[in-house]
Amino acid sequence: MKKTIGAVACLALCAGLVWAARGQEGMPMPKPQKEHEILKQFEGNWDSTVSFRMSADQQWTASKGVESNRVIGGFWLISESKGDMMGMPFTGIGQTGYDPYKKKYVSTWVDSFSPVLSVGEGTFDGKVLTTSINSTDCETGKPCTMTMTQEFKDKDTVLWSMRMTGKDGKEFECMKGESKRKK
Repeated sequence: MKKTIGAVACLALCAGLVWAARGQEGMPMPKPQKEHEILKQFEGNWDSTVSFRMSADQQWTASKGVESNRVIGGFWLISESKGDMMGMPFTGIGQTGYDPYKKKYVSTWVDSFSPVLSVGEGTFDGKVLTTSINSTDCETGKPCTMTMTQEFKDKDTVLWSMRMTGKDGKEFECMKGESKRKK
């Protein structure tokens, strides 16, 4: 584990040195673009209420949690969610940024309930960030796709929803929630 962390730190340092050298040779360092501005709206600490279910015919199960978000370099939103789900502690970590080459918002997600990495791409229409997420169904081991929407009700309230395809092949809402900025 220490070797992995050391290797990642070394790669990050090398990448920074390469960009710094290019900057000195006349190649400009990348700068955040207007699309990165949305990420700043998510910054801060939030209280969240979450409801989830594993199939369309199940009752909703509710839980509460907190989320802490920060933007690094103007490019990346780093999110850490903590709470209690099904009577067990839950932690999730996500990264969201805007890829100017793909012209899409990109994201990753890992959490304490799943051994898989989820990767997403999405768009922002001025109010709603809609992300298509590719992951692995932990029950079957097969690829699965989910759709997540995040909508700013106001500057201190985000409504979000996640949809997935059930075993019957029909899409259903599997998670929904509301996050309120702590003041």
